[in-house]
Amino acid sequence: MSDTPGFDSAQPERDQADWLDLLERACQETSQGKVAKKLGYTTSYIGQIRKPEKRAGLGDLSRVEAKVREHFGSEGVSCPVLGEISLSTCRHHRELPFSCSSPQRVRQWRACRDCQHNPEAGK
Repeated sequence: MSDTPGFDSAQPERDQADWLDLLERACQETSQGKVAKKLGYTTSYIGQIRKPEKRAGLGDLSRVEAKVREHFGSEGVSCPVLGEISLSTCRHHRELPFSCSSPQRVRQWRACRDCQHNPEAGK
């Protein structure tokens, strides 16, 4: 336990366990192969992530974590154009191509380009 008020040193472990639980549950509900395909990774890579002894050697898994949370989580984000939306809705709008069909679509496209939830932001 930390001496800093409001700081819980166990929080990062809980956050990591949270997305790994989402991944594990998704694999059990469908299959490891279907989950891997949905996330855009190989079945063997997802298998390595699921095994703690293999996971340690994989390096930074933040992109995998983000994809797992987007596809299988129920977390929400605050969108400057749409308000409170789910991560999967955020991903859907982020992946839409540019369209000038309405002013809102243009605002949405622009907002998504620099959004903190966009792994490609700033590129």
